[in-house]
Amino acid sequence: MAQRRKTSYALFCVFGFGVLLMLVLMIFIKPPLVFCQGKDKTDKISDKNIEKPELNVLYVDAASKSKNADGSKGLPFSSLRQAFSYIKSKGLRSITIYLEQGKYREKTITLPCHIRILPAGKLKHTKNVVTRRPLIMNTKIVNQDGYDLEIQNISFDACSFEIKNNAKTIITDADFSYAPHCAVKQQGGRLKLINVAIIRTKGTNQQEHSGTAILLTGGVTAVLDDLLLANNEDGALRIEGGGSKVYAHKVTVKENGCRRTDSGDYTFGIGAVEVSKGAVLFMENSTVINNEFLGVFIFEGGKAHIRNTTVEGTKSVATAQGEWGGANISVCQKTAHLSFGTTELELAQVTTKGSAFCGLQIIDAWIRCQDVTITGNVFGLNIMSPNSINTPCLDECFDNCPNYNNEVDYSMDILPVPDAGDALDMIDGSTSAEPTDSSCCAQVSFEIITLE
Repeated sequence: MAQRRKTSYALFCVFGFGVLLMLVLMIFIKPPLVFCQGKDKTDKISDKNIEKPELNVLYVDAASKSKNADGSKGLPFSSLRQAFSYIKSKGLRSITIYLEQGKYREKTITLPCHIRILPAGKLKHTKNVVTRRPLIMNTKIVNQDGYDLEIQNISFDACSFEIKNNAKTIITDADFSYAPHCAVKQQGGRLKLINVAIIRTKGTNQQEHSGTAILLTGGVTAVLDDLLLANNEDGALRIEGGGSKVYAHKVTVKENGCRRTDSGDYTFGIGAVEVSKGAVLFMENSTVINNEFLGVFIFEGGKAHIRNTTVEGTKSVATAQGEWGGANISVCQKTAHLSFGTTELELAQVTTKGSAFCGLQIIDAWIRCQDVTITGNVFGLNIMSPNSINTPCLDECFDNCPNYNNEVDYSMDILPVPDAGDALDMIDGSTSAEPTDSSCCAQVSFEIITLE
């Protein structure tokens, strides 16, 4: 019996020792196992963070010296030309290009596909001035295949855009200076410019409109919002052609010149804002100030609706025939050929003042004015007819249009003086009388264009 007890006790001790040994092993061996498992897990997570090529994205950095550049963030191209060549070689259809801060001289580049160009780094602002925009210089950007182009937060020096064939162009938060010929020239398609400044565009040849900031033709539809168009050599905004339709909001047109000083004819290229050949302009909440020859010129089938806008200080220009121009607003139909329809102008809540010649000039055209103030000009209202069109086609309506403190308030040529009941009081310094139909101007609808 004693022997059995000793054997049982020995087995119990062996079992107990085994359990204790296992506990010790679990305490000292398990943590490293857990550590190893954790390390493996971390490695798997980090694998996911390894940089991989981004789809439909290229990077361009003017400072890049890499001979093996592939457009990735680590190996960016050094120029837009290099990026465009890569896009074309790969047959890409749509791409976003991130442009690092720096200077890019590209000469002439043609869009190879739908493209967005954005700044790569975060922009720095000092007193509301952007100080780190990428700068494209001495470049002509051509879009002749109807591609979509979107540009944000880029500066342009001595650059121009030539766009045609139903392209869609969106440029926001950008500035242009010293563009040759035209800063933005678009034929057809859609255009949106938001928070854009275009200054000091240069005329480079004798071609019509060379030196104009924005030239829109061929049925273009455009939205211009919060623009500064200043000190351009030959006008700020010119729109022509049937189907061309522009909505302009908060546009400042300031101190633009006129190159057509060799002729006193009221033809193309003499208005800071100019609408012709069936084009339509809707403009509101804008300022047209201190420009040469004509501030706003609507002629030969052009149509414009202008509201809540001030036009002032238009200067005359010295020509071989003497001083010409100096009208703030001129609406004119001089040819009997009416293939684009009659010239039409509607003004509402507009002030025209301080011009070198006249505040409002009407030459055989259709016009309606409501709440228009004409003051401080040499001539207030100047109505003429060259007799090239039957004068009865002149349709005029004035509703609450004070015309005062001009050197001569009313100047009429050929046309009979309107009766006071038809809106005009011929007593100098007085306010024009109410028309018979006080709702005449309200019949004209004002279209605010939006682009999706």
